[in-house]
Amino acid sequence: MKFMHSTALAVLTLAGLTACDDSTGPAGPTDVTVNFAALVNGETLVCGASYAGVGVSSTEITPTDFRLYVSDVQLLRSDGSSEALELEQDGLWQRENVALLDFENGSASCVNGTTGTNTSVRGTVPAGSYTGLRFTLGVPASLNHQDQAAAPPPFDLSALFWSWNGGYKFVRMDHSSSTTSALSRSNI
Repeated sequence: MKFMHSTALAVLTLAGLTACDDSTGPAGPTDVTVNFAALVNGETLVCGASYAGVGVSSTEITPTDFRLYVSDVQLLRSDGSSEALELEQDGLWQRENVALLDFENGSASCVNGTTGTNTSVRGTVPAGSYTGLRFTLGVPASLNHQDQAAAPPPFDLSALFWSWNGGYKFVRMDHSSSTTSALSRSNI
């Protein structure tokens, strides 16, 4: 099952949304993995690769960074109700109600990034049948203005923090372009 989400260049693929529904007893937690893929014009984003025909001006771009925070992840039922995905607290990519998705690998044009990547959100929900996904792009206000230098992962990356404004960049998408000599950045 695939769902489109227009955050920058991302296409969202959902995995494991249907869990056993045992009506004979209480529903236990079910492991769920939500996989994300970053695509440019239908091609997987790869550090160092160039992509032609991007945007209204059909620019050729070379990605140099693509990372984003998601929070408040919920699975949706066909009746419109939702169930919060209890995120696995892995101490690296997921903490509290926030996950960092990282599509760059620190190689080629992405040398200012990190070598590790994370393209999924993992957690548990009560067993049941789910038909969709809802999440918030960004870091909740209660976590957004902490001391980044002392923060635990995934909040410890200076490249994802506005030092002049004391908060996190919810999305960082940088690329070089054939139409300009400067690096282009999209930070939300």
